[in-house]
Formats: sequence, C-alpha cells, structure tokens
Amino acid sequence: MAANPKRRLATDTNFPLDLAARKEPAVLCWEVLRAKGWSVFLPPTALAELRLLATHSNPEVARLARKAAAELEQWDIQAFPLTEIEETLAESLSRRLVAADLLPVEEWSDGVILGEASLAGMPLLVTSDRHLLHIEVQALRQVFAEAEIDFTLPVHPRDIARIVL
Repeated sequence: MAANPKRRLATDTNFPLDLAARKEPAVLCWEVLRAKGWSVFLPPTALAELRLLATHSNPEVARLARKAAAELEQWDIQAFPLTEIEETLAESLSRRLVAADLLPVEEWSDGVILGEASLAGMPLLVTSDRHLLHIEVQALRQVFAEAEIDFTLPVHPRDIARIVL
C-alpha cells in the first residue's frame, strides 16, 4: 500500500533498535503503520545516535544498532534533513523542556528529537522512552506553544493502533 504523504510520523532512536531486537510492541506498531499507509521518518539526531551506538556502546547494543542502521531502508524508515535554523529551533525546544523540568538534562537529545519531528511536520513521535512518554501532555503543549512550533505527541509503540486511523 502506498503511503499517504499527509500520514507522516517520526520515531526516536529506540524504535529501530526495538525493531532490530524484534520486540513485539515495535514490530506490531510497524505492521500497523505500514498497513494504515503511514510514512515513518527518523530525525537527524536519532540517526546520529543510532550511528554512535553502533560504535560506542556495549556489544549487544552495538550489534542491534548496526542491524537497525542496515535495515532502515528495508523497513522503509527514512531519514530527513533539517536546516541549520531548524536544528537551532529544535535545540531551543529541548532547552525549554529541560528548563521547565519536563526532561532531565541528561535526556536533552530526546527533546531535540521531539523538536526535529515537530519542525518536519510530524504530529507523532513513536518512542518507548519513558522520559518523553511521562511528560504531562498539557505542559508539553504549553512549551511547544511558547516555542511557537507545532505540537508533536510522543506515543508508545503499543498505543499506536488506537491513535492512527
């Protein structure tokens, strides 16, 4: 089934890692997205993290990261570029999330990934990262509004079937 260009969402780093590990929530999520015609994208920071994990992590994570990077095309998960200005705006969103105590500073890159997804016009970010999933939605909406960028909702892979139509 051809993907509808309006049905686009992003994933963070853990989604392709979970696909590579054949974790059931990720595999089922990917199957639902493909069946419903959604296009799946990997933000620049998530791609960079995946590449970094392939060379600078424990052997099992490195193996999964290499497998995930090699299979992105087969899974039809596409990377996308952003302009330097868009990257700056994504970093600004992350700083706002940390300043509002919605993300711990060590999870700063998760906020950047969320911002990158937003700036690329993605309404959803598929993630199993509890730091993103446990942010109170109204507080998250407020930070997006203050940053004057479109809202992107973090969604766990197991919840995707009831969200995408």
